[in-house]
Amino acid sequence: MKSPNLPPQPPQWLISLILWFCDERFHEEIEGDLYEMFAEITEEQSLKVARRKFFFASFSYLRPYFLSNRTFSFHLFAYINMLQSTLKITLRLMKRKPVYSFINITGLALGMSAALMIFYFISDELKYDQFHEKKDRIYLIGTDNYLPGSETPPSARSSRLIAPELRENYPEVEHAVRMFNRWTPQIKHNNQRFQDNIFYTESSFFDVFSFQLIAGNPENVLDEPYAVVLTEKAAHKYFGEESPLGKTMIFDDTTAFKVTGIVANPPRHSHFTFDMLLSYSTWDIEYPPKTYDWANYWIYNYITLKPGITKAQFEPKITNLVEEQYGEKMKSFGLEVELYLEPLTDIYLHSDRSSLFITGDIKYIYSFSFIAVFLILIACFNFINLSTARSLDRAKEVGIKKVVGSQRTHLIWQFLIESLLIAIFSIILALGIAYATIPFFESISGKEVILSAFFTLPNILGLIAITLTIGLLAGAYPAWVLSAFKPVQVLKGKFSHSRGGQFFRRGLIITQFIISITLIISTLVVFGQLSFMQSKNLGFDKEQVLVIDTRNPASEGLGKKYENIKNELLQHGSIEYVSASGRIPGFGSGGGVMFPEGLPEGESRDMSYFSVDQDYVQTMGLEIIVGRNFSKGISSDVKESILINEAVIESCGWGSPEDALGKEIKAGWNGNPYKVIGVYRNYHHLSPRDKIVPELVFIYPNWFQFFSAKVKTENVKDIITHAEKTWQNWFPEYPFSYFFLDEYYNRQYEAETRLTKIFVFFTSLAILIACFGLFGLAIFTVQQRTKEIGIRKVLGASTSHIIQLLSREFVVLVIIAFLVAAPLAFRVMDLVAGRFAYRMQLSPGIFIWGGVIALAMAIMAISYQAVKAAFQNPVNSLKDE
Repeated sequence: MKSPNLPPQPPQWLISLILWFCDERFHEEIEGDLYEMFAEITEEQSLKVARRKFFFASFSYLRPYFLSNRTFSFHLFAYINMLQSTLKITLRLMKRKPVYSFINITGLALGMSAALMIFYFISDELKYDQFHEKKDRIYLIGTDNYLPGSETPPSARSSRLIAPELRENYPEVEHAVRMFNRWTPQIKHNNQRFQDNIFYTESSFFDVFSFQLIAGNPENVLDEPYAVVLTEKAAHKYFGEESPLGKTMIFDDTTAFKVTGIVANPPRHSHFTFDMLLSYSTWDIEYPPKTYDWANYWIYNYITLKPGITKAQFEPKITNLVEEQYGEKMKSFGLEVELYLEPLTDIYLHSDRSSLFITGDIKYIYSFSFIAVFLILIACFNFINLSTARSLDRAKEVGIKKVVGSQRTHLIWQFLIESLLIAIFSIILALGIAYATIPFFESISGKEVILSAFFTLPNILGLIAITLTIGLLAGAYPAWVLSAFKPVQVLKGKFSHSRGGQFFRRGLIITQFIISITLIISTLVVFGQLSFMQSKNLGFDKEQVLVIDTRNPASEGLGKKYENIKNELLQHGSIEYVSASGRIPGFGSGGGVMFPEGLPEGESRDMSYFSVDQDYVQTMGLEIIVGRNFSKGISSDVKESILINEAVIESCGWGSPEDALGKEIKAGWNGNPYKVIGVYRNYHHLSPRDKIVPELVFIYPNWFQFFSAKVKTENVKDIITHAEKTWQNWFPEYPFSYFFLDEYYNRQYEAETRLTKIFVFFTSLAILIACFGLFGLAIFTVQQRTKEIGIRKVLGASTSHIIQLLSREFVVLVIIAFLVAAPLAFRVMDLVAGRFAYRMQLSPGIFIWGGVIALAMAIMAISYQAVKAAFQNPVNSLKDE
């Protein structure tokens, strides 16, 4: 036991820790001082106060004086002192050379801000469908069709009979769910009608996907017929603060659905969204499944494989499932169908299957990633160029530091820290630029920027990593070059730029402009392709066509009323033609199996088809090249006649349009034969991005969905009023919905338009950053050649000669960059343009314009300094030391 007379002792562990850090020669002194201090405080105040003050006072010995022999401590404090010193030097240099500092920091900031915007775009695209818990085991079952003589695109849909078959007979499948959105009913509420995004689906929807069901039993919420699950948004819209559970909703004034659940609003990073989910069993009651549904694919089938089961293991088992169930009948069509598993996480960015879902494009991700890297490289090249070009200004500093004992390693660290500090200043400015340009970025990218989603821990760590990487990348070469100066030569004034260094800087300038010119040419090609598609002769007249959307009341017997509605619309003097049709240009291109005359038994073709009336050809401005149009006076036209485009003739091998007249095509959907009475010239029903497919039209009023009116432009507002009044006369319960065909058709170019804007924006930034660097180098060049310019002027050199002298080197570098960039850009853009079925020709003019633009920007960047130097008084130049 301890003696009771022993005085209180300070914490021994703390004394041992302090002594471990300090040099041994100070141990006795420090230990004595600590004991004495503890005893005095205990005697004068209290033991509790002494222990508290002792804890803080003991750390006062952790100073360089006491730690001098500890290697790690020495380095720690040495680096802290070096950091402080470097920060002071950097701030002084920025103050002394504000132009260079502005160019370096602003150039890096512009490159960083652009990269930040691109990385946000990319990270947002990569988030799609990542919120699903079973995302790595969820697959969409798509359909690959093989029809000899026809190009049938792969489909994201498959048979309605597949999911039940997989649930019952394939143990590898954990869950399967069907869903589709073919019906868009009207819902009446508070004397208003709404049309929401609705899917038919099954209760297993919540087993496959991770959409949160807030109210209702996920096991059976959609089992009963005529059940509906609402999103939170829809529940609030229709029922306010009341609970909708158990309440009834009326669809299209005829069908009652009972609310059985509420689901959280779908995250925006889902490749499909919805407002309501209806029970799939309802559809089976209304339209019972048939055997031929095996070859009828219009359902989205999703499955979840059991853990441990891979796509490679399971896909071969179902590839020929449709053929096993319905093979004999399909052989009579000449059709082969194979099933394909599309991973959920591939649907948004990687899928090329025709779908109504939201999709992106992985090629854009790759393109923008390269652009981001290029912008940062251009900014770093500027920094390297300006830092090494100013080496004469830093040479004496390096020489003196080496004379007084600085090691090359210390100098390298000094210059790297300078670079890192500039990178830190740049990233702060870049964040400000990015924040200020958020509205503009949202307008060109179509993305909503959510700041809280950006400032997450991984993004912040990534931002720090990017800053460090750019700082080290930009500062590595200048640090290596500047630290290698020999003090004897520098202090004797014999130092000069090496040819290797000049060659390296010229190489960086050339590389900058290779990137910039490639981006310029790419932008011109993308812009040219968009202009080509928009100005191309489409084969029909989309101007001055008012379209009335009649899809909502189509179930009200539109086929029996359409003639009366047309006649009433035509009473307005500014309406020339009115046509009813099942589709309009730009509105999809559904197709099916057809059996043209003259093909071998069992051989068929895939063709697009839809219904029209007798005035469709005139209203759309189609050109009939052989035969005649539909006629109201010939009753057989309604049941037996079709018009075809030229692509049908090529697909069927009928020789010429004249040979096609009188030929028969048997429809796969009903087996009825239709006779060709006319051939119309090919036109772009869809965007010129897509190939023109074989197409036929016939008269079938029950399939009409649109009225199209060819109008005169001088009285558009009155025409719309007349059309709305006509609509209300016939369909007072449904809202009037209209649009102009040219605006609707041009929506197909939204992706190309957005891509063009993005390319223009980032290409402009690349050129601006490169020109920043040229401007800085021009300033330096003029400063280094001040006396030379003065002497040349005294000897009679003209102003134009001086300007040419100073500009020639940079112009030559840009020309060399163009010679390298042109073939590179041609290859890249040839691959890009190859994605379009109808593409513009890559003429030499585009590449020449790319070089001219880059050269003009470069001359603008250097001309100010060149002109300023040329007009300078030679007396002042020769006085300059």
